[in-house]
Amino acid sequence: MLIVFDLDDTLYEENSFVKSGFMAVATSLNHKYNVPTMECFSLMLDHLIKLGRGHVFDKTLDFYRLRTQKNITLCLSTYRTHKPKISLYNSAEQCLNRLCGYSIYIITDGCNNVTNYATP
Repeated sequence: MLIVFDLDDTLYEENSFVKSGFMAVATSLNHKYNVPTMECFSLMLDHLIKLGRGHVFDKTLDFYRLRTQKNITLCLSTYRTHKPKISLYNSAEQCLNRLCGYSIYIITDGCNNVTNYATP
C-alpha cells in the first residue's frame, strides 16, 4: 500500500513554516547589519499581510535601505534553507504513527530539498 500526504496545512500549519523562515531571515539580517530582529520579523509579517508573498523581502530590505540583489538572494536562501521550527499537528502525528511500516510519501509545492527521516 502506498500512502501520500500533502505537507502544508495537512501535516503541519504552513504559516508556522513562514514565521520560522521570517525569523531566520530577521536573525540573519541582525547578524550581518545589526537590524533589530523582532522589528524586522514584524515588518515582514506586515508586508506579507498587505502585499502577499512576492515582495516581502524586497520591501523589508527597502525599509532598512539594504536592498541589493545580493541581499535579496541572501534572504531567499536563508528562508529556503533554514531548519524550520515547526511541529506536526497532533492528529497528523497520531496518523503517521498508526501507519508505521507502510510506504509513505509527502508532496509539497515548497523547495525540493529532500531529507530522509526514519519512520517512528
